[in-house]
Amino acid sequence: SIFSNKIAGARRKLAREYDLHFLEGPIILTQNENESNACDGGDDADIPRGWWLRSDDGKHTMVKEAFEYVIQETANEKYDAILGFSQGGTLATALALSGKMNGVRAVVTAGGPFVGGGVD
Repeated sequence: SIFSNKIAGARRKLAREYDLHFLEGPIILTQNENESNACDGGDDADIPRGWWLRSDDGKHTMVKEAFEYVIQETANEKYDAILGFSQGGTLATALALSGKMNGVRAVVTAGGPFVGGGVD
């Protein structure tokens, strides 16, 4: 996952004491015509992904699906902490506050956008 690669140094240290489980956002993001495609190397770990989309009118869509996806993928596991970056940080916070992931004692986020109202 891109997040796993970005925190490689911390990941190696954490893996000495903890089992780590990285989830990819379920939505593959497309590149704008003017951007270079970072996916040309053929490595799936570098494909940009998101947890939800934003519609033309500014509403966040597919948030519920992202939430349910994480709950389904983690249903048979117990987690002490959730780490999340960008949209994943916002989602990690929402998951912890929902109480759907029992036993979570810490949430670590970086760059999580504020998502107030306008969520479908």
